Amino acid sequence: MAVRNGNGVLLQRPSLPARNPVAGAVPGIGWGFALGLAVVAGLCLVAPVDLRISGPAYDLLLQWRGAVPLADPPAAVVYMDGESWLQLSRGGRVAHWELSWHRALVERLSQLHARAVVLELASDPGRGFLPGDGRPEAPRGSLFLALPGTTRTRPPDDPPSSAGLSSLPVGLGESALVEGGVARLHGMPREGGEPVVALVARSMLPRPPAPAPRPRWINHYGSMEGIPAVDYTRVLSNSLPASFSVSNKVVFVGPGERILDPGAPSPGAVSTPFTRGLPSPLLNATVFTNLQRRDWLRRPPWGVEVGLFLVTSIFATFGVSRFPILPGLILSMLGGGILLLVDHVMLSSTGVWFSWTIPLCVQFPGAMLGRGVALNLERMRHRRALSKRIHQGGHLGGTDDETQSPTLHFEPEAPLHAHWGRLEIPGYTVLGPIGKGAYGQVWLARHSTGALHAVKVVSCRGLQDTDRFEREFRGIERYLPISSGHPGLVPILLVGRDPDSNSFYYAMELGDDETTRGEIDPAHYSPRSVAKDLAKRHFLTLDECLDLGLHLTEALQYLHGHHLVHRDIKPSNIIFVRGIPKLTDLGLVARSREDHEPGGAPVSTLQYIGTPGYIAPEGAGTPEADLFGLGVVLYEAATGRNRMDFPAMPSRPIPSADLPRFLALMDVILKACDPDPACRYHSAAELHAALSTVPTAPAATP
Repeated sequence: MAVRNGNGVLLQRPSLPARNPVAGAVPGIGWGFALGLAVVAGLCLVAPVDLRISGPAYDLLLQWRGAVPLADPPAAVVYMDGESWLQLSRGGRVAHWELSWHRALVERLSQLHARAVVLELASDPGRGFLPGDGRPEAPRGSLFLALPGTTRTRPPDDPPSSAGLSSLPVGLGESALVEGGVARLHGMPREGGEPVVALVARSMLPRPPAPAPRPRWINHYGSMEGIPAVDYTRVLSNSLPASFSVSNKVVFVGPGERILDPGAPSPGAVSTPFTRGLPSPLLNATVFTNLQRRDWLRRPPWGVEVGLFLVTSIFATFGVSRFPILPGLILSMLGGGILLLVDHVMLSSTGVWFSWTIPLCVQFPGAMLGRGVALNLERMRHRRALSKRIHQGGHLGGTDDETQSPTLHFEPEAPLHAHWGRLEIPGYTVLGPIGKGAYGQVWLARHSTGALHAVKVVSCRGLQDTDRFEREFRGIERYLPISSGHPGLVPILLVGRDPDSNSFYYAMELGDDETTRGEIDPAHYSPRSVAKDLAKRHFLTLDECLDLGLHLTEALQYLHGHHLVHRDIKPSNIIFVRGIPKLTDLGLVARSREDHEPGGAPVSTLQYIGTPGYIAPEGAGTPEADLFGLGVVLYEAATGRNRMDFPAMPSRPIPSADLPRFLALMDVILKACDPDPACRYHSAAELHAALSTVPTAPAATP
């Protein structure tokens, strides 16, 4: 609906608030936002971003699944451990592992009918070390050397000498490569060669796996991986345990220790979802076992996973983003838990899993962030447009002489059905009345976004004359452009008008509950105000009075700085929002009288606006009159007496320790409420400075 001031200037043309700030503001924007979230999720599937985001999801899923028992694994491990090196080097007299030791080990493993031997070396030994022709596709019973760095195969025109490890042909491959600090992926072929495990699988398996379009993820079988392992010297000394057999198995030889404590890392080890340290030969053996058993973990095809992310994007856009932060966070966690459960079932039964962390950590927060940005942009756009259209008329609507206000004109569009028993406001669900005054009734209402607001409805049927109705509207008109500029003022969120009921309404920030303070229960909500605090406690402490005065003088300084006055400061018009006192009920806001009346002469139509007892003797309409009203509020709060008793002292005894502070506060109050305007504080800044001089309570000594 549209609202025009007396000059015909359009004040606001609000449509029904969107049910969802992200999805419903513009036709089609919700689907566009959902598609955008799906695109962002798809970009997260690109390495190395995918490994960083999806890696923790993979780790948690494996930990949840637990260890998997292995029956007759196709691999075994021999550790080049420190104890074996000390025995073979005669107490450390030899600095390196000797070729003769490896030659003896390979010969012994061949005698035990090992299918192949994969020997992991610290560096390329160069000429004279590798026997045979160095062909990577070696027959069964071959020796494979795992070297660090880029994989490569010795060229045919550079045949190694015969002084090697064995008479077997030799294959060269790359040792275990770990990305991201945790062993999660099978090694991928790189330029110049391929990982040694892939080379062994291609050479040894009758049906080697074909190249995969997406990386294969390691299926860790548990903290001990379920693969048998022995020390180097036990093979050479022929003292193998009865349970250890290498017959028809691929034996991986490399540095490390037998894992006695899964929580203690082994030298040269890597991290896995189950342990902080896994020796690299055991990692290679695990990967080879995955390839032989064909039970590595898989991700869905790209298109399937992106389609899944499109579904979660729709849920985030049309579900999560419609709620405030806390309910949206709870819904996000619930959705993430459901995804995790589905993922766990899929991985345990089929070995296929998807990255549930991308919706939980990227899409759902993105939807909530989009909601906040959309709400702020929409609010800023409405306020800027309204402020601009108001000022297009040259002044803030009508004249400041309350008896000569022009008639308001309206363009009916969305009707407001309002009466004292039933109320319907576009975009809001009205929950119930929370207050009523001479100028209208205040209702508790829930916005379509889920936020709770206070909505005041002003109707001619509730007023004695149309002048008061128009005065209330012009007060909101003046106050709206600056309402969100200071934390001591209650911001106006929306203004609307219904010509059918001859009413207008405006939505405001909701105050604290007088009982639960921060928690709002719509069924029992009652706004906390200074009036209700005084009704319960009769008076406030000196520190509470000082805090109240200091906050409100700052708010009045801001209001007066914009040449506006409140004109109705009283305890019931001071509410608390998150514990901070704020001025509310701004329908009587007007321009300061001194702005257009030389000398500040009284105007009869302004003189008696307000509430008796809080109105200055000269009448309302000046900053000094506002300060008078604030002084009366502080008098009631500090003494516990009625305003009509001013300046009587409190009937209750004042503790001797507080008496100097109380008298200092009363001196400030008496000056603020002096019947002579010339003897009062002339600005809110002066009153604020005077209150600042009142001593605070001394800190309690332990």
